[in-house]
Amino acid sequence: MTRERAAVTVFLPTWNAGPRLDEVLEAVRGQRTSRELIVRATDSGSSDGTLERLAHHKVAVERIAQRDFDHGATRGAAIASSTTEFVVLLTQDARPANEHWLEELLAPFADERVAGTWSKQIPRPDCHPFQRANLAAHFEGPDERFLEPLEAAQWAGLSPAQRLARLGFDDVSSAVRRSAVERVPFPRTPFGEDLLWARSALLAGWRLGYAGRSVVEHSHDLTFTELTRRVEQTYALRRRVCDEHAFESAGEFRRAVVAAARRNLQIARAARSLSAALQALPHAYLQISSARRGSRDARYEAP
Repeated sequence: MTRERAAVTVFLPTWNAGPRLDEVLEAVRGQRTSRELIVRATDSGSSDGTLERLAHHKVAVERIAQRDFDHGATRGAAIASSTTEFVVLLTQDARPANEHWLEELLAPFADERVAGTWSKQIPRPDCHPFQRANLAAHFEGPDERFLEPLEAAQWAGLSPAQRLARLGFDDVSSAVRRSAVERVPFPRTPFGEDLLWARSALLAGWRLGYAGRSVVEHSHDLTFTELTRRVEQTYALRRRVCDEHAFESAGEFRRAVVAAARRNLQIARAARSLSAALQALPHAYLQISSARRGSRDARYEAP
């Protein structure tokens, strides 16, 4: 087969995905492409009808115990067992926004130095204003750009912020070259497999491509408890991968809370949301305190 007509695997890890999964799989099947689509899932103990939804959409499923699920190792095993050179990694709630999502995501692989690509994420219609603003900031910039390989000495010379800026790869919706993953495997880790793999791939000489015209609809409205956990995990990961120390001094902490609260209030006013305005300060305090706690609880793991 030519590269344009080659089959591609689309892989989803699933667990109690709910009705949203039907929308995701319908959008995957509705792609405008001449490729054969091999859709696979690894389910870790769903009990809400997810298995029936997967069967309805003719998805090949591997079932594992929930205790055996690992964000990095489960994805790595799926990639290793695939028969296609390109494997798309998609979360169970990231719905392709249009029929061009797949081909746009695969387009950067025309460069054989590219090991992985990732999509742009846009919020769901009911997304909270703060999350909407965070997504917009995270994915701002050109729709097509590449992360270039790094030597170990170059990495060591970068600041934590510069390191983080070099690791944009995000496997909410991404694609990888299987032969690259064979050389640079996905790590076993409960969180942050995409950043850890991106760092290893760049240091191994591969490029990574942002495919901003490949778009998925994906956002979360988190409770304060869920937000606390997510922010702690994120900043622990940033410390592990990039050695970022978040808001260590009391003065830095206070300034960060004030700045975040002001930003939240501006977002709430723009959205004309009274409920968001009332959440501006508590949300800021929770976010910054969780970030500091997560950063303090982790240690840098040099590549």
